[in-house]
Amino acid sequence: MVDAAAPTRLPPALDPEAVPRSGDSVRDKCRQHLASAFQLAVMEGVAGDPVMAAVAVENEIFNQNNGVSQAYKAKFRNLHFNLKDAGNPDLRRKVLSGDIAPDVVVVLAPEELASDAKRNENARIREKKLFDSAPAAMKQATTDQFQCGKCRQRKTTYYQMQTRSADEPMTTFVSCLNCNNRWKFC
Repeated sequence: MVDAAAPTRLPPALDPEAVPRSGDSVRDKCRQHLASAFQLAVMEGVAGDPVMAAVAVENEIFNQNNGVSQAYKAKFRNLHFNLKDAGNPDLRRKVLSGDIAPDVVVVLAPEELASDAKRNENARIREKKLFDSAPAAMKQATTDQFQCGKCRQRKTTYYQMQTRSADEPMTTFVSCLNCNNRWKFC
């Protein structure tokens, strides 16, 4: 027996037959997947028709990619992934409620479609990769083995680098700590 004072009931699961057909099996499957993603927003309490939203978004993807192509499939996958993401309820709510029009959501970049948490994670990964890819400062050794030709001091630093083919000796770069004179030798 159902309690009459129970809180709001969840809408029924989406019937795949309720989604209008386009005549193309790929497009029909995409519409069904999009409608299922929008059904999640209905279950979260957003008013709107998930089937009509799915058809509108799929039509825009189709029109902007001039038919079913690799670009069409890539855009669908990107949108579907972000719409069904449990951590990204705002996107599906905004599209279903009409705050983001179908023609706008189709042209959004993947970064704009992502949830705030995913954007922060991507930014953190980008920052780490940038830091990891920055070359470390060239290690230099201090020695008195070299005499500066300019000031005759023996306070120098040097480093070696392979500047020619591997079977040639390394080039030594020397800097005088006294007068900043720099020279190299093989």
